[in-house]
Amino acid sequence: MYKFYALCLLLLLASSAHAKLYQWTDEQGNVHFTDSPPLNVDAQEREIKSGKPRTDSVQRLHAEREARVKAKEEAARAAVVSEQEAKNNEVRQKNCDIAKERLRFYTEDAVSRRIRVKQEDGTYYWKTPEDIAKDTKDARKLVAEWCNPPKPPQPDVSLP
Repeated sequence: MYKFYALCLLLLLASSAHAKLYQWTDEQGNVHFTDSPPLNVDAQEREIKSGKPRTDSVQRLHAEREARVKAKEEAARAAVVSEQEAKNNEVRQKNCDIAKERLRFYTEDAVSRRIRVKQEDGTYYWKTPEDIAKDTKDARKLVAEWCNPPKPPQPDVSLP
């Protein structure tokens, strides 16, 4: 007999977990929700389930949102990096062109060329062949530095 009463009590508790709700709309278009159906109104019955929210779905939603935020941050960071790389490549290309032009200036007809340079006091002097050879060597270094693509940084593989 006690088992029967315990079973009835459990059924009553389980049925109280589901509440009924009625939805209806008035003449002005306002939507109302009540726990008992109003008279002379076409009310739709809605069932509301109470209880604990499913934490696995909430955690999944938080994880998805966090993943979207991280993806947006990574995309923004990548855009900034690629923009900076584009600027660096543009500067590198300009410097390469200048270095090549300088090297061409020193190597073109270098045997018979004489170069005149203006000093700070306004007077001019002629460069010696040794000065021209040094400037040509410096120009070659600049071409090698600016016209070759930069090497990617090597990871540090030091042993512990």
